[in-house]
Amino acid sequence: MRKKQLINNVMYRILPASVFFIIPMIKNISMSQQVGTMESYFVFNFDGPMPIANDIVLLFFQLVPSIIILYLFSGIMLEDCSISYVYVFTRIGKKEPWLRKKATNILLQIMAVFALSFLFCLILGAVSGFYFESLNISLYVRLFIFQCGTLFLLSFIQSFVSLSQGRTKSFILILIFYVVCIIFGFILKNMNPILDIIISLLPPNSQMYSWHSDCPLPEGTELAFGEPISGFTTIRTLAVLCVCFFVFYAVAYQILKKRDLAEIMKGESS
Repeated sequence: MRKKQLINNVMYRILPASVFFIIPMIKNISMSQQVGTMESYFVFNFDGPMPIANDIVLLFFQLVPSIIILYLFSGIMLEDCSISYVYVFTRIGKKEPWLRKKATNILLQIMAVFALSFLFCLILGAVSGFYFESLNISLYVRLFIFQCGTLFLLSFIQSFVSLSQGRTKSFILILIFYVVCIIFGFILKNMNPILDIIISLLPPNSQMYSWHSDCPLPEGTELAFGEPISGFTTIRTLAVLCVCFFVFYAVAYQILKKRDLAEIMKGESS
């Protein structure tokens, strides 16, 4: 059963989600060739939805892989409970271990998505002639953490919300929140220090590597990404993502603890 579930996860979530990153990777080859380094190629591909030169169309194009991930991971909890929620909790014993297991499952799968996407990027970059200017491990680690952490948090929230609202509605709600936060940051970045603080506290914006003031950009790419947000640091991003996750996890657990799942599950599975 576990082997079958693993195969399903790889074939229907991890691999399709990773493949969608190949399209912008191919497009970004020409943009990165001006610099020629693997570091610049990775930043162009995994900076997050890149607001380059006020191009809204390009921004939405860059949002597509993240939106695909949100959709593919939108119904994990609902799928586990829709057939027989009584069996789920009879088998698990308690609700908190089940919630923890689902959170871990989502996190590991999203990490697998980006591990595979990083591998695709490395292969395409090598084939295109990009070279490692320096072994800047922190750059790749931060790109990985910002992407995984942001999309894990949003996917976990929408997956739990799907229990009561259904997969479609929960996906639409999270998608609206995600896109609005990115566009809000895109339009108002560096306009006012107070707005910059608000932007840095919105979880979807944690995805943006180039907005972090302590994340140096590869030489030759500074003009493409613009100025970072003052005070928007890696530590702040980690704090925001962790606090938001643990707060929502506690809320989700209390809801499961105080209400019967039959009462919570009023949504549809699609």
